[in-house]
Amino acid sequence: MIEKMKYINLAGYVSDIDRVVEEYISKYYIQIEPVAKELTASPDLSAFAEKNPYAKLYSDAKRFAMTVSAYGGSRLKMDRERAEGVINRASEFLMSQDNNLSEHHKRLERITDTVNLLRRFGDLRFDVADLNVFSNIEYRFGRLPLNSFRQFETYMYGDSRILFVEGSRDEESVWGVYFAHKNQIKTVEATFLTLHFDTVVFPLEFEGARLSGPLPDIIKRLSRERDDLAEDIADAESWSLDELGISVKEMASAYNFARDMYYCYDCRKYAGRTLGDHFLFVGWMPEREAARLAKAAEFDDSVILTVENEESGFVSKPPTKLRNNPAARPFEFFVKMYGVPSYNELDPTPFVALSYSLFFGMMYGDVGQGLVLFLIGFWLSRRKKMALGGVMQVVGVFSAFFGLMYGSVFGFEDWLSPMWLNPREDTMELIKYTISCGVIIIIISMTYNIINCVRKRNLPKLLFDANGVSGMVFYVTAVACAALAMAAGITAPLWVLIAGVCAPLLLIAFKEPLTRALEAKKSRRAEELETAGKDGAEKKQNPAMSLFIILMELVEVLLGFFTNTLSFVRVGGFAVCHTGLMSVVLMLSGAERGTPNVLGIIIGNAFVMGLEGLVVGIQALRLEFYEMFSRYYDGTGKEFTAYKDLKNE
Repeated sequence: MIEKMKYINLAGYVSDIDRVVEEYISKYYIQIEPVAKELTASPDLSAFAEKNPYAKLYSDAKRFAMTVSAYGGSRLKMDRERAEGVINRASEFLMSQDNNLSEHHKRLERITDTVNLLRRFGDLRFDVADLNVFSNIEYRFGRLPLNSFRQFETYMYGDSRILFVEGSRDEESVWGVYFAHKNQIKTVEATFLTLHFDTVVFPLEFEGARLSGPLPDIIKRLSRERDDLAEDIADAESWSLDELGISVKEMASAYNFARDMYYCYDCRKYAGRTLGDHFLFVGWMPEREAARLAKAAEFDDSVILTVENEESGFVSKPPTKLRNNPAARPFEFFVKMYGVPSYNELDPTPFVALSYSLFFGMMYGDVGQGLVLFLIGFWLSRRKKMALGGVMQVVGVFSAFFGLMYGSVFGFEDWLSPMWLNPREDTMELIKYTISCGVIIIIISMTYNIINCVRKRNLPKLLFDANGVSGMVFYVTAVACAALAMAAGITAPLWVLIAGVCAPLLLIAFKEPLTRALEAKKSRRAEELETAGKDGAEKKQNPAMSLFIILMELVEVLLGFFTNTLSFVRVGGFAVCHTGLMSVVLMLSGAERGTPNVLGIIIGNAFVMGLEGLVVGIQALRLEFYEMFSRYYDGTGKEFTAYKDLKNE
């Protein structure tokens, strides 16, 4: 259900604003709205423009707390002076450490880049120092694209003017160095340029010292330096709070203090300030929380609290706060995936919880697998705090229930006698039940839409929409007539067909003109003149075209009802598919021959559980979104966010 909201005004003296924020706004569930947007017509209100004095303190505390994971925990009573002392001591330490280690990190980066470059030419065995003694020979280090290197091998490898020595190659390039006489270097450079040779600067020295010796030896030496430096950095960074004389509890308390003070002051940006040096907060609260707040502030002479109903007419719309029982609450996850319900909509969560679990259970019916699914969901919910874990618990129970109805335990259908039917043997009967279930679900969805239309005072949609009263009358009549004709051979009277089928379809077909008439809108001719072209010429609508459009829309509505109803056949189809897959598992594991392979049965069940669980879960969600939500649910609401939750994120 959606909790009823109250609009609150909280006022007092500016000198008392911090206490009010700490005692009321930070402790009760209040969604604060900016006063400047709510009371735009009030000239006496101004915004608080002061800079937050706790911004730096909170930033430093947050950085240090992240470094040592000092969050939460038991609190020590700490005033601002003590908190600042702890945070400043920690910040000074971090700053000095950053200064000391910054050069080490830069040098580590330089060594790493140099080693990575030298490894590209690691197979070159000459002494690097020899490159400094050439007088008539010039060289260029770099890489050739692999295709270009193949062209070089084919057409130029025997050219006496060029000596190319390959260093290494990867999937895209060949790395190496070419040598040429200084008199011919320009020509050779131009040749390699046409081959897309990418020149790189080869380091003949590092940190002011010339490199010498074979390239593999240089790489090993620099790699050792890099590893030693990385180890020194790690040792310097592996400090503890004990070195500063600060306990984790002290750091957590200082962080909590700084965070609370920062957000306490930050709350002022939502408030308004009057000429009489008063402040004003406005916002939304759940009705029960508003009653608690009123009781707490009843004897506080420094504040004035007024509570108003949501119908009073405000700039902001009431936010939506869902409150459901523990079994339905996990399914809020699916509802919010589609959108948060509007404040004046029905909360679809209970309906989603029941229908989704029903669909999933019918498609996944197996006692053993359902119980395993429940246990996995229990673990995910308790240990990992995953919303999906709660969903798995509920659908696991429904799966186990339908497993009893089908007489299936880990695919074995001879351990239990079916209490209802066997999907593989009674397929057509199961299909009939699933279609009947789909009809009921569609009717309930239409009922939800009708209630939502009444709540939103949308009379045209209530009366003439395909999912409103007209659609409900048509669908119920059509289904009842079809059921009587197929089951008992009874043909409905003509007056029933006219009143229950033809009349509602006409109302749906002429929804637009009826809506205009009901809402007393402008005439069709006036609307056409408004939308005329720049030349002002009147656009006349062809009656035949209008009738064709109406007929096409009516056909679409009829096909929609038919296909939506048949869409629920998939529930029975996947139930049969599930039993078929398990039959294959039992056959391959030898269970049907009386020589079961236990490991094969376990692996097969695990495979089917994973595959079917994913497919069935998606199909059940598809039915929710496309066959049900599209009929009655807008999901255009704004979720309730209390300031206390915003502060604690």
